[in-house]
Amino acid sequence: MDGSDDPFYRYQMPALLVKVEGTSKMRKSVLVNLVDVCRKVGRPPEHLIVYLGQSLNAACKIEKDTGKAYVTGVHSATDLQSCVLKFIRETVMCHHCHNPETSCYIEGKKKSKVLYLCCKACQKRSDLDPTDRFVKFMMQHLPPECMHGHAGSSGAAPAKPLDLSEEPADARPQNTHKEKMVCPKCGHKTSKAECRKCGMSIVVEDVPLLEEEGHADSHNIETDDGMGLYSSISRWMATQDGASTTSAEDLHDWLISQGHIHAKLPEKLSVVVQAATKEACAVCDFETGKLQPKVVASQVQPTMQKWQPLIEQLHDKVGDEVVATKAVVCAVQMIKDSAMVGILLCLRELVDGIDDCDLALACRSLPNHCLSLEQFIKWLEEDDPDRDA
Repeated sequence: MDGSDDPFYRYQMPALLVKVEGTSKMRKSVLVNLVDVCRKVGRPPEHLIVYLGQSLNAACKIEKDTGKAYVTGVHSATDLQSCVLKFIRETVMCHHCHNPETSCYIEGKKKSKVLYLCCKACQKRSDLDPTDRFVKFMMQHLPPECMHGHAGSSGAAPAKPLDLSEEPADARPQNTHKEKMVCPKCGHKTSKAECRKCGMSIVVEDVPLLEEEGHADSHNIETDDGMGLYSSISRWMATQDGASTTSAEDLHDWLISQGHIHAKLPEKLSVVVQAATKEACAVCDFETGKLQPKVVASQVQPTMQKWQPLIEQLHDKVGDEVVATKAVVCAVQMIKDSAMVGILLCLRELVDGIDDCDLALACRSLPNHCLSLEQFIKWLEEDDPDRDA
């Protein structure tokens, strides 16, 4: 496994078997025993084949039905084996003691995320380059704890099998609750609200648009005194200090006591964000003319930070990041122009579960787009790290 021919080396793996199939331009190099090699190395087959495809600048795929793995083009077993050894040295072996018994960890949030290996032998840490294309892929598709081999990961959710024929940005192993839908136009499967291939809008679960205080929508369960969900949550938030002890469970118990026994999680999240937005706008000075979104974000940050633990808990409990992010966007759509963008910018930084791609799709689904919102959406799409994969 270290590239030597030492028969007594503790960590060994079978040589990669390669079989060339096809004719003319359709020739491809089939990796016969890719699964066996990855089992010994302790990394998912999807990781190794993507690394080979990027190293050789060739398309790669693992067929779902047959499990056949191949890289397009004719590549010798020697060249592919060299890439396998390079993969092990760069992303599996400890950079200090060169032991392949490592686990993958991620620390940081959003753009500051760092992937590193923790050696089970020397306990030292090996940082991987976060700007590297393949390292970005690894961060998006962390492997589960390995049952075979020597390498593994810690704290990672079990990864779903990857369809490498589709864009890896659509596969998010951290969220196992999302269900893929089929685009009615091109047939592409995606968990997003908009097809990445043809741009067709795909209907997802609707989140009710919350209006002004006192106007409960048709989904709200009203109590005997006629108070809607917004009024109930606003009264509860007025009795809280917004500290980290304020929990989603406390809010749930309060709503049950007020008769809102059928209120859905996206509705609760949307109302909490709406109430926090109203509170933030009340203490901010928006009368000084048109403010830049960054200025608005800095003004509303103290109030939003007060409710950040509750918003983050509710966002996580929804289970579907697309629906949860859409609920957040719907809650602030009553605010116009740069003020709305500033509040979304603030929530994007505070709530870890809000993804740039999901936020851009939710904003694009709004009926009216001002210039500030269009620029914000464009910035999110250009800044989306999934597009690098």
